[in-house]
Amino acid sequence: MRLTISPNPDFALLDMELDLVIALYEERSPEIFLQSGTPRPDRHFLLGMAQTIVVAVEESDKDSVLFLESGAAELQDSGELRTLHSSLLIVRSIEGRFSAIVFGDPRQARRLARRAERWFTGTVRLDIP
Repeated sequence: MRLTISPNPDFALLDMELDLVIALYEERSPEIFLQSGTPRPDRHFLLGMAQTIVVAVEESDKDSVLFLESGAAELQDSGELRTLHSSLLIVRSIEGRFSAIVFGDPRQARRLARRAERWFTGTVRLDIP
């Protein structure tokens, strides 16, 4: 799976093959895209990724978050091309590296990251050890 962003930023993770992309939105549930043949990720793993991204976005970590004023993202997998209309994307390479890509206002990205953390917390049964 490949993610292309125009205009093309210099960000190492975009040159790698991806196995997971999460698109986050204000008014609806996150969309999770998996590379063909990849098993569905564990809910606890997704929650951990969301928690890590919250911290990275809030601290404006330049190594793990790409901040863009504007741009368009397209996801290509198995010949299918999708345009992603999200202000915050969480991406993971097949090597296990993951980052966030923010389009537009960083304050909105912080809200979306916190919303994602609440969303994925809600998918995990916290009352079971």
